[in-house]
Amino acid sequence: MSLVLDSSAALAWIYAEETTDAVRRMTGLSAYRFGLSGRGVLRAGGYADVTVFDPETVADRATFEVPTTPAAGIEHVFVNGRPVWCQGRPTGERPGRALRRQQMQGEARGAQRP
Repeated sequence: MSLVLDSSAALAWIYAEETTDAVRRMTGLSAYRFGLSGRGVLRAGGYADVTVFDPETVADRATFEVPTTPAAGIEHVFVNGRPVWCQGRPTGERPGRALRRQQMQGEARGAQRP
């Protein structure tokens, strides 16, 4: 018995797996390595920082000359569930806060105590 895969379907699956792994490495894995509990994964009760992007068009456009140029292909960004980037523009919302590793680790230790 032979299995014949449509090459476009196989490539789409590989691309999806690579994209999924890249997102995991940039989010959950990084949060884990830095000891940032409650970050890097989507789950009820977690911090909802979400970037909605088009994997076909996402690209870094910043240069050394213009380092603040926004990336292409980023559709929406939500921080703590509130929109901060929509339709290629910032919304003016600033619901986030700077994360300090020591503070986050202290919060994680405190949450683990009975």
